[in-house]
Amino acid sequence: MACSPLRALRALDPIGALRALDPIGALRALRNDWKRFVLILALGQILSLCITSTSVLSNKLAERQTVTTPNFQSFLVYALLLIVYMPLTLVRLGPRKVWLNIKKRYYWYIFMALVDVEGNFFVIKAFSYTSLLS
Repeated sequence: MACSPLRALRALDPIGALRALDPIGALRALRNDWKRFVLILALGQILSLCITSTSVLSNKLAERQTVTTPNFQSFLVYALLLIVYMPLTLVRLGPRKVWLNIKKRYYWYIFMALVDVEGNFFVIKAFSYTSLLS
């Protein structure tokens, strides 16, 4: 089953691009989507830097202060996300659509929030039990 090179590159699947057996089309698609590729690469590097800084901060707090504060560290992340993305969403969709969307799917949002908060709690808690070299 062959897929188009453009679709494979959009999904960032180099194996799929090779399966399409169209190297010229793959090169054209890459040339057209290089800005998107660079953006995705840069965002991945920023995310990696954030994860590393969380690890270092958690480790230093546990080492020097004998304090583990995974809930407070997670709260800062969620507060920043709320400050940045809620106004953007309100402007893009409008308050009425946002409220209707929340009202319609509130149980799903609550479930996903609980899973995400617990996952972040355990990740940050685990960072306090490791060293920077591990």
